[in-house]
Amino acid sequence: RRPPRSTLDRSSAASDVYKRQVSTQSTWVEDASVSENALLVFGIVNVEFAYCALTFYKYTLAEYCLETAREIGGITHSLTGKMGKKTKYQQQALPQLVLNIDTKTEVLEEIKEGNPQNVPLEEDSILYEKPVLENDELLKQSKLSLYDQIYINGFCRYLMLTRPKDKILTETLTPYISKTLEQSNSWLVYSTSLLNRSRNETDSTKRKERSLLQMQALIDQYSDKSPPALDRLGSSFCAGYPLRWGLRLEMARDYMSIGCFSSAYEMLQDMELYEEAVKCLFLAGRITEAVERAQKVVEGKGREAPGVMCLLADFSAKDNKEREDLYKRAWELSEGKCPRALRSLGRLYYDTRRYDEAVDCLDRALKINTLYASSWFTLGCAHLQLKNWEKALLAFGWVVQVDENSSDGWSNLGVTYTQMNQLKQAVACYEQALKIMRNSWKIWQNYIVLSLEISDISRVLGAIRQLIAMDMQERVPVHVLAKLVDCVLSLPSSNAALRSYEEQVLKLLHEMAHNDSRNTPLWRLYAETYEIMRVRDAKENKKATYEKLADILVKQVRSIMLDPNWEHSEYFLGINVGTCPSKCSKHSTP
Repeated sequence: RRPPRSTLDRSSAASDVYKRQVSTQSTWVEDASVSENALLVFGIVNVEFAYCALTFYKYTLAEYCLETAREIGGITHSLTGKMGKKTKYQQQALPQLVLNIDTKTEVLEEIKEGNPQNVPLEEDSILYEKPVLENDELLKQSKLSLYDQIYINGFCRYLMLTRPKDKILTETLTPYISKTLEQSNSWLVYSTSLLNRSRNETDSTKRKERSLLQMQALIDQYSDKSPPALDRLGSSFCAGYPLRWGLRLEMARDYMSIGCFSSAYEMLQDMELYEEAVKCLFLAGRITEAVERAQKVVEGKGREAPGVMCLLADFSAKDNKEREDLYKRAWELSEGKCPRALRSLGRLYYDTRRYDEAVDCLDRALKINTLYASSWFTLGCAHLQLKNWEKALLAFGWVVQVDENSSDGWSNLGVTYTQMNQLKQAVACYEQALKIMRNSWKIWQNYIVLSLEISDISRVLGAIRQLIAMDMQERVPVHVLAKLVDCVLSLPSSNAALRSYEEQVLKLLHEMAHNDSRNTPLWRLYAETYEIMRVRDAKENKKATYEKLADILVKQVRSIMLDPNWEHSEYFLGINVGTCPSKCSKHSTP
């Protein structure tokens, strides 16, 4: 069973106690009269306080405490590359990331019995437990003391909570965790290292099974009779090890991430986390059982009843009217403390085009909790529909502030700036969106149009080339290309880049016309542009220039003749191919 919420709320008082303790003893580091053991105790207190700071999202303070603990222990560590093999069938050695660490604290004798179970990789796995290095003796390898392991575990936890959860973080943490698992100096500290490894391997395809088995082993060891309580509780405060219900909650969510909803339901139900348990039943397809369970929770009017009622609205409501009633009942049942109900209600109003009501609900929900990018996005879209440009700008600004990788957020921010006639800011927003989602032709199209509005020819040419490379040339309308040509022709003759732009435009039109030989308007634009840029300014070798123009016009005629009524085509009637041969002969050399 999980502890009551009041127990968690009182932990803020512990934060204040830690802070006073650290501030009181911060002068010990420079005091030469303080013994080495007292300094190490102070270093461990700093690690303990770092865990407390991480709990309250005070990452700068946690970093400072960990750095103080590192200096006290005389620890120097860095990641370096070394040639080695990562898989069993790897033939060629490749650079592997390894940890180079040096420490001054005393190394204790390794515990041989009563260690937590270290689950190995499956026998048929192609991966080694850790990279097999060449010339391993050249790498400075020192065993870690208990103090070092406590510090590194705290450092790993800090990285997990402050860095993006991606492949880079996984590879960065692996050398640190592998080093702490080389020797067991404390039952609890070693368990923390195993837990960190399990967390780090959660998203790994080849290590996912080991991650879940390791987590289960750590949960089961709470019931073991050995080692005795005195050995278990050593380093309990500075190890950062969670309670049993915390581990079970992590494992239940890992089961949910891989689609094992029934297993997750059993664990969540046992911990009385009814909202997540009911959600697992819905996702597992056990709709009838989920509805019955949800109704029991709602009848009990417990703390999780509003959230469960929102799930009923999401999964079992027959129509929008019933869904709206359930969301309103959830909000009333929570006595104004369930922003989830308002967020869902606001989204429902937006989907049914009731934009004023959507804005009202989402505003109230986001005043309670602002860290929901999707709700800010919906609010911004509602303001766009109501033409409230300033408020839409604020909403989309929150979207990219909460989630800077939201391409839709950046794109709609660009739309808002466009409506406010701030085109340069709009172009900058579209550039950010394209950094995140380069394959979106819609963003590229808007980017091209706005770049033309501010006469940024280089951006337009680059964007069109990108669409061609994506095999989406049809997303560039001919009228946009015509505007690009006009923009180039409007440049003064004194502009140093004029000649370069003309060459790039002609080359672009040539490529696009040959890629789409049936596009008569494109051939016509190409012919007119070539005549303006080349024929009229030709001073030498005019015959070759006219021959090139005649060739373009002939290909235009061929594209027209693909139409059954080509004789009456406006494009055909406007062509004067016959003048080109006469001009060619006129400029021919005898």
